[in-house]
Amino acid sequence: MEFLLKDRGAVWFLTIAYILFGLFFVQTDYTLNDEGLLTHYWASWARQDFLPVFFFQKVKPVLCALYLPFSTGGVHATLAAHVVVSSMSIPMIAAAARALGQRLPNLPAIVLALSPIYFYGGSSGLSNIDGVVGVSLVLYLLSSRTWPLLAGVVAGLLPWVRFELAVF
Repeated sequence: MEFLLKDRGAVWFLTIAYILFGLFFVQTDYTLNDEGLLTHYWASWARQDFLPVFFFQKVKPVLCALYLPFSTGGVHATLAAHVVVSSMSIPMIAAAARALGQRLPNLPAIVLALSPIYFYGGSSGLSNIDGVVGVSLVLYLLSSRTWPLLAGVVAGLLPWVRFELAVF
């Protein structure tokens, strides 16, 4: 049990398992919904006419720019990229917990990865999951890498991912 809660290898195992389950859900359309389709469509709109789309808040311009290269591959490619992006918060949360001196640094990553909304949201394209990734990245940059300027830039972009994150 201590391996799961403390060892760095367990985090990478959890991340890989999250990606594999997510890709399975994407390929079988198990979690396909309207928000994932909108993520793809808005990114493909940005590919066709970037500037007007980038300044239209409703389409979440940061996510349009992030998923723009993958939108050429279709809905499944965009959602597969979303799974990979979503999985990155798992090791970032564990690294932040480790840097902050948590006794069980993998526990926050396990709770995050096994949370039902996060588990299914990564493969369904929910922008809430991208918000969690953004906040995780800010915490990681502040605690593990101590890059406050880059953390500030990421935090400044978060309202363009989810407008509720403006208070963060």
